Amino acid sequence: MMQRRRCWAKWALATATTTIQRSFRGGEQQRVALARALVAKPAMLLADEPTGNLDATTGSQISDLLFEMTERQGATLIMVTHERSLAAACHRIVTMTDGRIVEDQRQAA
Repeated sequence: MMQRRRCWAKWALATATTTIQRSFRGGEQQRVALARALVAKPAMLLADEPTGNLDATTGSQISDLLFEMTERQGATLIMVTHERSLAAACHRIVTMTDGRIVEDQRQAA
């Protein structure tokens, strides 16, 4: 319980323990979902369009938190996105077209 509270506090979600999640705005819902996924300290996190339904500012905040927390925990992040700017922040970009890999690019660390 304490670990969950510390994680939620990091994500600016201190009130999340007493508020029903579906009453949150989009960015708050996304932060709760990511905090819940990361609280168990998984070795790998799968993120499908993590910023897809968010405005630019909130999306940027969520992606910053996502990268920061997975790096801090030493987790591997596998993300699906159509946002090229978000993909550009990743260490590796695998591009698919019609269900086939057409490019596999590693970014300089």
